[in-house]
Amino acid sequence: MVVKFYISMVSGNKEMKKRQMKAQLIMESKGVNFQVIDICDPNNEDERTFMRKNAVGRNNARNAVPPQFFNDDHEDSYCGDYEGFDEAVENDRIEEFLKLPRGSLPQVPVINHNLFGSRDVSMEKEIPQLNGAVPSPRPSPEKEEEEEEEEDEEM
Repeated sequence: MVVKFYISMVSGNKEMKKRQMKAQLIMESKGVNFQVIDICDPNNEDERTFMRKNAVGRNNARNAVPPQFFNDDHEDSYCGDYEGFDEAVENDRIEEFLKLPRGSLPQVPVINHNLFGSRDVSMEKEIPQLNGAVPSPRPSPEKEEEEEEEEDEEM
């Protein structure tokens, strides 16, 4: 089951590029099996024609613009555009949007990226706050000496 993710690598539209990147990062982090199809690649002329014929443009637009999502395992393979994808992510309905069976995606940590390159990893259990301290696998030399003294006293 492969989702086809139609993008345009050649675009002056920064918003389109940002949306394509965000959608790709989300699908990767969710473990979605997808194929990226660049409609600007001359080798993908048939795919570009397919996308334009089958995708639905927003607000009566003449042509639908990337990113667009399709799932070829269904007779009605069109899943939707970025706005629909974003809404599905917000409502935790990505499988439904991409026409994947419920529970088919692996349970993996979700990595949220922002425009400034920092990452926030959300997992089921919380990571303890260390207030700037870095945990070390071994105790400090002072702590080792104290433990050795305690062991000597016990003997």
